[in-house]
Amino acid sequence: PPSIDDGRKADPKADAILDEVDRAYDHGEYDEAKTQALKQLGGELEPAEKTRMLRVVVSSSCILGDGADAQKYYAQLPQRDKNQMKVRCERYGVSFTDAP
Repeated sequence: PPSIDDGRKADPKADAILDEVDRAYDHGEYDEAKTQALKQLGGELEPAEKTRMLRVVVSSSCILGDGADAQKYYAQLPQRDKNQMKVRCERYGVSFTDAP
């Protein structure tokens, strides 16, 4: 496989799994997308991949009306992503509190 900038080998299987999570989300299968993203968070992910999966979990949780899960995973996002998730989730009646 081609190598990535950090010297690690690209993992086509992992990329395919992440793409499958995105596909489920894009098709409105939010329960499936959330479940698969949570499974991926249990493994070893690059920081960008972890953020990508966290965004899927938070966004899916908001759409599904699960504010508690949304808040839990929102807290793990980088600030830039938190700002975007606040806007997205407000559409679904979910708002977040930031830890002091």
